[in-house]
Amino acid sequence: MEVLQFSALVMFALLTMELAVLLPHRVVRDPVQNRSRWLMAIGVMVLALQFLIQYIFGFRSKGVTQAVMVNLLFFVPCSSLFSLALLNLQQQGRLMWQQWLVALVATLSVWVIIVLTTLFDGVPLLADSEMLLWAEYASGIVYALMQGYYSYHLIVNFRKSQRALDNYYGYSTRSLLRWMRRVMLVMTLLALGVPFLIFISGWLLKIYSLVVFLVIFYLVTMFSFYCVSSDASKVREAEETQIEEDTSALSMSESDRKILDRKVNKWIDAGGYLQSGLTIQKVADEIVVPRYQLAIWLKTTEWELFNPWLTYLRIERAKQLLVEHPDWTNDAVAHHCGFSSRNYFQVLFKKSTGMTPAQYVEKARSES
Repeated sequence: MEVLQFSALVMFALLTMELAVLLPHRVVRDPVQNRSRWLMAIGVMVLALQFLIQYIFGFRSKGVTQAVMVNLLFFVPCSSLFSLALLNLQQQGRLMWQQWLVALVATLSVWVIIVLTTLFDGVPLLADSEMLLWAEYASGIVYALMQGYYSYHLIVNFRKSQRALDNYYGYSTRSLLRWMRRVMLVMTLLALGVPFLIFISGWLLKIYSLVVFLVIFYLVTMFSFYCVSSDASKVREAEETQIEEDTSALSMSESDRKILDRKVNKWIDAGGYLQSGLTIQKVADEIVVPRYQLAIWLKTTEWELFNPWLTYLRIERAKQLLVEHPDWTNDAVAHHCGFSSRNYFQVLFKKSTGMTPAQYVEKARSES
């Protein structure tokens, strides 16, 4: 166990250095990413301090209860800092005071429960006791409730971000936030299991600890990649557009809708939707209407969002091409219809029709 603790200590020290020193200067200049970076760095530092204490004093060898006590005292603030870092990133720096308060209340509650128990328990600190055991159970429940609160807000914000991406880009953007979805899921599962898993030992403890290490390593690494890539700016652009549309009090009259119907149909007839790399802003510019007006128009359709609407148009055109040109390859059809790749086209086509392109062609032949 000492080897695992020392390895964790070294890994978290390196991750702290990565966040505090090695990230490029452009991350430092971005106030949102910079705050998330420091929240995450402090969280990793707290976790490194926990493993340093465990390694120096060997609490796990002296008793499971003592090791659990140290874990809870440090991991509750660490986990809250990780959650706040993600929320700060999702909310573009607009953290609510309630989100800070939950972290403070949960951390203080756990510290008060454990510290008061050790003071009034009447047994030595390094001795197991039933009162300390129940105090740690109570602290584990506090931690699970805290993480449950953060997970709820993380999921709500994640869905808003994905909706904003679907309403701005005309191609798949699921990969931009896939890392965040994975981290949220595992963090939630780990937190919910804390009240039941904190007293395990042996191989189960090593597996659980290894999962925690890997999740934190993945979180820090993917956060760093996200910040230095163009993904963050793409998400920010879509979210800022969504905020503008949500705060707009304008609505669309029936006459305005008919005018926009004609403009959109004219753009479709000209094959504008077959261009690759489309965004809602580019389409709005091409049909000469404000972007928010096009977004409002989309909300009146069965698709509601830009990406599903554009995908529908492209799939319908692909159906026509497959029937008219059965000798065309999927690559050719995908390229002609504006899809970014053959694989992406095939996935969307099967999702839409329930058939592969080849099966669709075969069915069209049998019906003709």
